[in-house]
Amino acid sequence: MLEITHVSFRYAPESPWLFKDLDLSVAPGEIVGLQGPSGQGKTTLARLIGGYLTPSTGSITVGGMSLPAEGFSRVQLLFQHPELAVDPRWKIRRILTEGHDPSRVQMDAFDIQDDWLDRYPCEMSGGQLARICLVRALGPDVEYIIADEITSMLDALTQARIWRSLIDYSEQNRIGILVISHDSALLKRLCQRRIQLNT
Repeated sequence: MLEITHVSFRYAPESPWLFKDLDLSVAPGEIVGLQGPSGQGKTTLARLIGGYLTPSTGSITVGGMSLPAEGFSRVQLLFQHPELAVDPRWKIRRILTEGHDPSRVQMDAFDIQDDWLDRYPCEMSGGQLARICLVRALGPDVEYIIADEITSMLDALTQARIWRSLIDYSEQNRIGILVISHDSALLKRLCQRRIQLNT
């Protein structure tokens, strides 16, 4: 279980609280939606859960254990702009194998073509890069994905294909997903339950 317990956060002691005493949980294989207008702290919460920031108060645990301060985490955060999450000097093959060696099953599940592997990120579409970043994140010991507006910049057909692949993979491998979006219609289609982030 991924558990966010009594978590509060602000960027500085004199800054306003983005959220206070927030409780949230995601079970293995569960798909949970987090919605709220822009500026209410959704991306900050994603960074907290992903281990990029430290809560001002409260705790974030997986299986009762705190997230590691450095190194591998069983929780992986995916961002809205995949082109900013890859090294533009690396070919796709190196990007994909940065953390683990993806299986053929994973590659096929996300429609990753062999002829992509010798390309650079600038030669890929946004949808192709989004799939690359997904497979890179889905290492063998990853249990949870935090998906922060990962398809908001893509056309409707590409969005549908990526989410279908990720939902199927989640069901087969019991990967919990926190889907962060301002798009309530998307969350209604994808998620088993939804949470409104209120400040």
